[in-house]
Amino acid sequence: MRKPKILIVDDDEFIRQLIGTILSKEEYELIEAHNGDSALHEVEKNEPDLIIQDLNLPDIEGLELNRLLLAHHSEIPILALTGVELKLGQSGNYRGFVGFILKPIDPDNLKRTVKRFLN
Repeated sequence: MRKPKILIVDDDEFIRQLIGTILSKEEYELIEAHNGDSALHEVEKNEPDLIIQDLNLPDIEGLELNRLLLAHHSEIPILALTGVELKLGQSGNYRGFVGFILKPIDPDNLKRTVKRFLN
């Protein structure tokens, strides 16, 4: 059985490593991208089952990256990684994001949220 693939997109290496450490104990294949351009490349190359994406990236604004990803890969759920709580709309999403992970990252919440969108 194939492990679900998760793409972690954040320009902060510490955050990528933290998420990787928290999720490494689960049965996931983890892929990292340090900016929007590398995220687009990794999506094409690896076809992830879930994306965890920071809203503040150095090269492409987070909402624009989300729009680009959804235009070609609308089947992939994308979680926003942010320091501020987002107000989800009636559809349960925020501008195409299916949910969000708050910084500082709560390990139990991260695992629960990821499982929810992969099951």
